[in-house]
Amino acid sequence: MRPSVKKTLFFIFAFSGLALAGLMIIVLLVIADAPLDRLERVSTIGTDRKISKTNIFLEKGSLIKMDELEFYLQFYGGEKEPARVIKDALEKETFHKVGRAGMLYSLNEDLELDAPLVNDCDQIYCYQHRINFDQIPSQFWKGLMGIEDYRFLDHFGVDIKSILRAAIIDIIEMKVVQGGSTLTQQLVKNLFYSNEKKLSRKLKEMIVAIYIESKYPKENILEAYFNEVFWGALGSVRIKGIYAATLFYFEKRPQEIDPYEASILIGLLKGPNYYRPLKHLDRLIQRTNVVYNKLGELNLYPVSADLKWKKEQWESWQAKLKGRVEGNWHLNMWKTFENNETYLNPYEKFVFNQKAAEIMNFIKTRAPDQDMAIKAFIGSPKIGDENYFTYYSKFERSRATAIWEERHQVGSTLKPLLYSYFLDHEMKLTDAVSTAPVELKLISGNWSPREAHDDLPAEVSLADALAKSYNRPVIRLAQKIGFEKLEKELDPIIPRMQKPLSEYPAQLLGAVELTLAELHQTYRKFIERECKKGLEEEDPSVLYLLSDPKQTTVRLAVGSVIGKQRFFGKTGTSNKGFDNWFVFFDGVRLGVVWVGLEGNRDVKQFKLYGSNTSFKIFELFARDSGRRFGELNCEMMKVP
Repeated sequence: MRPSVKKTLFFIFAFSGLALAGLMIIVLLVIADAPLDRLERVSTIGTDRKISKTNIFLEKGSLIKMDELEFYLQFYGGEKEPARVIKDALEKETFHKVGRAGMLYSLNEDLELDAPLVNDCDQIYCYQHRINFDQIPSQFWKGLMGIEDYRFLDHFGVDIKSILRAAIIDIIEMKVVQGGSTLTQQLVKNLFYSNEKKLSRKLKEMIVAIYIESKYPKENILEAYFNEVFWGALGSVRIKGIYAATLFYFEKRPQEIDPYEASILIGLLKGPNYYRPLKHLDRLIQRTNVVYNKLGELNLYPVSADLKWKKEQWESWQAKLKGRVEGNWHLNMWKTFENNETYLNPYEKFVFNQKAAEIMNFIKTRAPDQDMAIKAFIGSPKIGDENYFTYYSKFERSRATAIWEERHQVGSTLKPLLYSYFLDHEMKLTDAVSTAPVELKLISGNWSPREAHDDLPAEVSLADALAKSYNRPVIRLAQKIGFEKLEKELDPIIPRMQKPLSEYPAQLLGAVELTLAELHQTYRKFIERECKKGLEEEDPSVLYLLSDPKQTTVRLAVGSVIGKQRFFGKTGTSNKGFDNWFVFFDGVRLGVVWVGLEGNRDVKQFKLYGSNTSFKIFELFARDSGRRFGELNCEMMKVP
């Protein structure tokens, strides 16, 4: 062989070797750069992973809303199917319907429920619960392979035939029409890469897909795919994985889904937003029928006319989904998972979230286009017990900041505390006090407290003045005691009180700004103080006086169920209805609920009050939380 030929061959082999080595280096770098540990983390330990080891008891004698219980049970960790739990309870007559209409039921015996399953999604507004491959019904993975990747069991991560077919179609159409991606490539894209249409991304995707196929069995790849795939969103909550998809779209577990419903879900995967049932039902119907018929032709599904939905079924399903979205059901369930505070059990958290959302929808009819919010702090009345539940309707902002740092004018919520001290100065609730106008001469000018109503009697008893939350009697009684003396008594329990009190008397009518945590702590001291006085009807304390909702500021708002109960409650409304409060104590729980405007307050007065906003949240929650409502008592405050 001539030297020139040898030299040429040498360079060819050398160049090929270098090219191959370079290619191997690129492949190794791509594999090393891919966060493969994410694939390792999708391995699961079964569906029995719950957010709490403690089961939930709905108490005998309590009330529940059946639709709320049915929805909650879709997410619980019990072995029984949710529908079976309800059916068995109805057959045992555990539930008794209250009234002829509606979804309100009473419990004739305790009902034990498992805690909900964990939410595996670490993203905001997202629900996911991973399950093992053997818990994924075969109709899903058979159907998916039949539609998306028929040669999945035969290829090595990349399907050359599909790529060539897609390339030819793309050339003919002069645009990207088909991608030719295998399920493994789709999994890699969902787990590691973005949807950007770049050749470099596609090459990386193919390299990692081949590597994954060499390392993991097909079952593991399918398990990861079905646990990680994005299935659209409902009510601003992203649906991730097969378990979440069946719950959100059908309120069923995967094993309860029939072949036609499975076709709907498989059809959605092609484009969850494009085929979104709330907006594009016609597209989804057409897509589903194509999927269902093709799977029947492939003998993967038992095609039956009985399973195919008629137009009425599609419209009924769409209407139910819309109702869930408008009622924030999925979002409220997600908030239940997000809140890891333990004072309320998961079912109580879900019910509270539901009631707050219900009242928020009402508020929007009274104050449309305004920046309204709801906050709550519920905990033990005992000082030192730091177990509590907090709520803030704006999840995009810090709940801790909203509860512990942001202050609002408290309005009439301070009046029970004031009367508790008034009665220490040789006053009785039966004593009379004038409601006539009173004027104080302050350094800042003359000041007179106003009343919400003009038709007041000339004088009232202290009990009536407190129950009806009159303003002028408070100032008259403070004058009688002396502002300086009252200031010394109130200073330890009202944070940041302006002094001297005689120059800032409006503080006694609620012109004080406190956080929800501070008002809760202030009321702890009040409850402790009042419980030492007792709850005797003959010589009632302030705590006992305000325990009959039919006699207080909520008398016109309270419903028939809660109206029969005894609990301490005080509303507060200030700043033209921009701040609305309700403080309650039922013998076990001490809670503070605030509803108000957080944005620009340069607007006209709202027709919002503590009685039709904050109190209603408490009322609906107390009625439907599955907790029996006991008579007001001070057992919690006794020293062991």
